[in-house]
Amino acid sequence: MATGILKHSVWRMLSETGESPAAGGDEHGAPAAEEGHGGEEEVHHSEKHLAILFMFFALFCGALCRSLLAGTKVPYTVALLVVGLCLGFLHAEEDLGVYARPSIEQWVRIDPHLLLYAFLPPLVFESAFNLEWHMFTKLFSQALLMATVGVVLTVGIVGAFLKWCLPYDWSWEFSFMTASILAATDPVAVVALLNDLGASKTLSMLIEGESMMNDGTAIVMFLLFFDFSKGNDKTTGEIIEFFLQVPLAGPAIGIAFGMATLWWLGMVYNDALVDISLTVVDCYLVYFVSEEVSGSSGVLGVVGLGAYLAAVGKPYFATNKEVEESLHHFWSMMTYGANTLIFILAGVIIAATCVDDQQEQLEWRDLGYAVLLYLFLNAARGFVVMLLFPLLSRIGYGLDWRNAAIVVYGGLRGAVGLALALIVFEEHALDEKNRTRVLFHVGFIVVSTLGINGSTTGMLLHWLGLDTAGVNRDAVVKSLHDAMGERVMKKYLEEFHDDTLGGADFDRVKAYVSSLRMLDEKKSPNIERLQGFKTETEMKAVASEPSFRSHEQAILEDLRKRLLSSVRLSYKELSEEGEGNSNAIFMLMESVDKALDDTSQTLNDWSVLDEQFAQMSGNLGMVSTTLRLVPIPAAMRKMMGPCDRIKEAETKLIAAWSFVRAHEHACKSLHDQVGSIDEEHAKIITTESKVMVEKAKAFIRERRVAFPELVETIKTSEVARELLNVQEHFVKDQEHTGLLDQSELDALHDLVQRDFRKYVAAPPSAIKLTDDEVIRGLPVFNGGQGETLYDTFRADFKPVTSVEIGKPLYTKGETGDKVYFIGRGCVSATTEPLSEAKGAELPKERVYLDRSRMAGWVCGLYEVLAHKDGNPPPTRKFTVVCETVLMAYEVDGAVVRKMAAAYPQVEQALWQAAAGMLCETVLRSDLRLPVGLPLQQSIALGTINEL
Repeated sequence: MATGILKHSVWRMLSETGESPAAGGDEHGAPAAEEGHGGEEEVHHSEKHLAILFMFFALFCGALCRSLLAGTKVPYTVALLVVGLCLGFLHAEEDLGVYARPSIEQWVRIDPHLLLYAFLPPLVFESAFNLEWHMFTKLFSQALLMATVGVVLTVGIVGAFLKWCLPYDWSWEFSFMTASILAATDPVAVVALLNDLGASKTLSMLIEGESMMNDGTAIVMFLLFFDFSKGNDKTTGEIIEFFLQVPLAGPAIGIAFGMATLWWLGMVYNDALVDISLTVVDCYLVYFVSEEVSGSSGVLGVVGLGAYLAAVGKPYFATNKEVEESLHHFWSMMTYGANTLIFILAGVIIAATCVDDQQEQLEWRDLGYAVLLYLFLNAARGFVVMLLFPLLSRIGYGLDWRNAAIVVYGGLRGAVGLALALIVFEEHALDEKNRTRVLFHVGFIVVSTLGINGSTTGMLLHWLGLDTAGVNRDAVVKSLHDAMGERVMKKYLEEFHDDTLGGADFDRVKAYVSSLRMLDEKKSPNIERLQGFKTETEMKAVASEPSFRSHEQAILEDLRKRLLSSVRLSYKELSEEGEGNSNAIFMLMESVDKALDDTSQTLNDWSVLDEQFAQMSGNLGMVSTTLRLVPIPAAMRKMMGPCDRIKEAETKLIAAWSFVRAHEHACKSLHDQVGSIDEEHAKIITTESKVMVEKAKAFIRERRVAFPELVETIKTSEVARELLNVQEHFVKDQEHTGLLDQSELDALHDLVQRDFRKYVAAPPSAIKLTDDEVIRGLPVFNGGQGETLYDTFRADFKPVTSVEIGKPLYTKGETGDKVYFIGRGCVSATTEPLSEAKGAELPKERVYLDRSRMAGWVCGLYEVLAHKDGNPPPTRKFTVVCETVLMAYEVDGAVVRKMAAAYPQVEQALWQAAAGMLCETVLRSDLRLPVGLPLQQSIALGTINEL
C-alpha cells in the first residue's frame, strides 16, 4: 500500500512539472497515461481538493475585513467585493502558485445554479425566520405592494431604459431579464444602520420585508425572461400557468414542511442539534423540491417555510434559551459565510472579465453607462415609490414622506443580484459580450449602492430627523451607570483587603473601572400636575390636554415602550422556561405587539388581550356550531364539548396570570432603572400598568371561583416547573465545583432530563370533570337523599352546548319553562331587556353571579316555581348572560316542580336560590344599590337600612 501511495505521489510531481515517465511505463512497470487524455484527467483529479482553500481564504478575508472596518461607515460587503476584485486581478496577471491558482479556477468555473442552491436558501431563510411576525403581518400589505406592483413597474421602467438608452442593441427579453436582476434588493447594510441609529422599527421591517418578498418576485420574472432570452418561446396559456404555479406552489411546500417540522419538534426537548439539523434540512429540501420537483420558486418556498416557523414555531424553538441562541448563532454564521463567498467570488469573476483583453468584451465607455444606470435606478425607484405613495400611506402602518425617502434611498443591491448575474454569465447560449456586460453592470450597481447609499444613509437619517433612539436613552444610561458604580463600589469594599495580599490601590483600580467615576445627578422635569390620578379616564383626559408639553409626551411614550419591551421579554422567558401553553404565549405576544404599535395613548395591552379572549370564545362557538351540524356520535360529542371549553378557560387563566407577573416585574425594573432620575414620569407609567393589572386580577378572581380545578392545575404546573428548574441549576452548579467526575455528572443530567421530558410530554392538565361529576356536585343533590334524587332525575339534566361567552342564556320578556343549573362558570343577571338592534351592546348594569353566591348555581328558577302546570309558559323576569366558559345543564320546568313536590328539602333549597336571584336583581334595582357588591355585603354595610 505504501508503494502505491509513493507511485501516485511521484506521478503527481512529474505531472505538475510537465515531465512524464517513459511511454512504456515507469521503472516499476506502471503503464503511462495516454497522451492528451489520461495525464490531464489525473492532474485535474488531483487538484479538486484544493477548491477548499478558496473557501477558507474567503472566510479569513471576511473576518479580517470585519475586524478592520469595525467602527467605520464602510459596508462590510463592499470591502469583500473589493477584496475579490484585487484577488481577481492578481489571479489574471500573476501566477499565484500551484495551490491558489487551481483553487481559484475551480470556483470561477463553478456552476451558477450550484451557487444558488448552496448559498441562496440560507440567505432567504435567515431573513424570514427572524421576522417580527406581528409587525410583518401589519405591514404585509405595504411590502406586498412594493414587491409585486413595485417590482413589475421597476422592471418595465428599467428594461425600457436599457433597451432605448444604452447602445447595446439588446432585445426586449434580454433587457427585461437584466432589469429583473437589478430589481432584487438587499437591505442588510441599511437595516443594520437603521437599528444602530434608533430609527423606527416599522421602517426597518418594511425595507427588510419588501426585500425578502421582492427577491422571490424578481427571480420569478428573471426565470421567465431568461427562458425568452435563450429562444424558448411560451404560449399565453403557458405564461399564465407559469405565474400561477411558480409563485403559489413554493410557499405551500414551505408551509407543509414547516408543519411537519413542528410536529417533530413537539416530541423533542432541549436538543440544539436536532433543532439545527431540522432547519437546515428543511431549508435546502424546500428549495430543491420547489425548484426541481414542482417547478415553482425555491426562494418563495423558503420564505414560506421561514415565515411559518417565525409565526407558529418560535415556542418550539424557545423551550431553552441556550438552544435558541445556538440556533440563532448557527444561522447567522450560515448567512455570513454565504455573503462572504458570493461577494468575493463575484469580485474575482468581474476582475477576470475586465482584464480579458483578447475578447475586448468591455470598454471604458461601459463604465460611464454603469454610472448612468446607477443614477437612473435610484430615480426609477423614487418614481415607483412616489406612484404608490397614496396607497402606502393609507395601509399597514402608513408611510410619511421622510420614511418614503429612506425606502427609496435604502434600495441596495446585493448577493441575490450577483448570483443571478453569474447564472447569466455562465449561460453559453447567450452572446458572450452581452453576458459580460450584465455581470459588469450588476457588479457596479452592487458596489455603488452598498458603497454610496449604504454609507450615507446615516447622514440622510440625521438630516430628516429620523435618528432619535429614545428621548430618555442618555438619562437611562446615566442612571444604570450610577447603579453599576454603586454595586462595584460595594464589591470593592468587600474585597479590597485580605490577610494574605493586603489591600489594593483604589486610584489604580478606578483607572480601569469607569463605573467607579461618579456622574453628576440630573433631576427630571417637574410634572406635579400629572400626579395623583387613579383611573384610566383621568389619565386619558390629562394626556389629551393641549397644554401637555410635547417633550413630556415623548418621554412618556418612550417609557411605555420600555415597559412593554420588558413585558414582552418576560413573555419570551415564560416560553423559554416552558411555562404556559403555546396559545396563551401567542396571545400575550400579540397583545404587547399591538400595544407597542401606538404608545401615544395609555397602556392598553390588557384591553387587547381581553378582545382576543372574546375572539377565542367566538371561534370556539363557531366550531361548536359546526360540530352540531356534523354527524358525530353522541358519546364523542359529549366528550369533545367540555374538553374544548375547559381548555379555553385554562388558556385564558394562564394568559391572565402571566400578564400580571410580567407587568409587576416590568414595573419593578422600570422603577429601578428610571425611578431614580425621573420618578414622576416613571410613576405615571407604573400607575397605568397597575390599572391593567387590577383588571387582570379581577378576571382571575372571577374564574377562580368558577373553575377551582383549573386554578389548582395552573399553580401545580408552575410549582412543578420551578422545582425542575431548581434541579437543572443544581446540576449546573455542580459542574463548576470540580468535585464530580464526568460519569457522575452525566447521571445527574440524565435524571434531570428524564424529569423534563416527562413534564413536556404530559404536563399537569386540568381535571376534566365528567358531566356526572359536575351534576352530582350541584347543591340540589347535597341533602340526605342526594343519591336517590340523583339516580331518579340524572337523565333529565341535558348539557347546554350552544351558548357563547357574552351571549344570553335567555332574555327578559321571552317565554320559557326551563331551568339552567350552573355546574362550572359564571353568569350575570339584569332586569333590563336585551336590545334587538344589530350590534347593540349588552346592558352594562349586570350583577355577576358565581357559585359562591346563593343564586349563582341556578337560573330561571323563580318563573318556573311560580308557574302552574297547564298554564301558558311563564315570562322571563331577567336577562341572564354567559360571562365565562360554562358547564351548564338544562332541565324542564315540569321536572323541577316534580322534584320540589317530592322532596321538601329540595323545594326549600330551590326557593332560597330563587329568592337570592330576586334580591340580587329586582331588589337591588329598586334600592339603586351598586352592582359590584353582593347583597349580603350591602346589608352588612347598612346600605339598605332605610328599607
